Amino acid sequence: NVISEKKMIVKLKAEATTPFRLFRQFIYGAVGAAGGLGTFTAIPQLIIAIQSNGDLENAVKNLAIDVVGIVSAVIFWKIESDNELKKISSFEVKQKKMDEKLTSEELKERELELAMLPIEIQVSEKDENITRTVSLRDLQLKGLQNVVIVAGSNTFVKDAMISARLEG
Repeated sequence: NVISEKKMIVKLKAEATTPFRLFRQFIYGAVGAAGGLGTFTAIPQLIIAIQSNGDLENAVKNLAIDVVGIVSAVIFWKIESDNELKKISSFEVKQKKMDEKLTSEELKERELELAMLPIEIQVSEKDENITRTVSLRDLQLKGLQNVVIVAGSNTFVKDAMISARLEG
């Protein structure tokens, strides 16, 4: 129930951003149907024109117009459908991000967990082997240090550290 309601809301939001989509799809369907009916009548006209040396130029022109109508209706219908799927997908992503947001209570709990993390810091610039382990909270409060957590691959972390040293 909740999932179907969320999907319905997403579809309504997508429809609200692109009004008259259903009307446009109806027009494309009508043009395609008209082209199909025209092709249905133009093919016998073309066959008769070929057999009796009749107005072949007019028969080919009528058939071409009908085929172009069908092809263009199909192309525009496909573009419209693809755009609709893209809109729905983007709204689903936005909805998912909104659903994943943490409550203030969850944020406080996560902050407390992070504060208790042990951090190994280098005490001496000359000897990098001289280190000390403190909690993140102590480092921030007692050491008057702002802490930035960088997560990612080794290359990413190394690049971030180099960039921080250059800019800091």
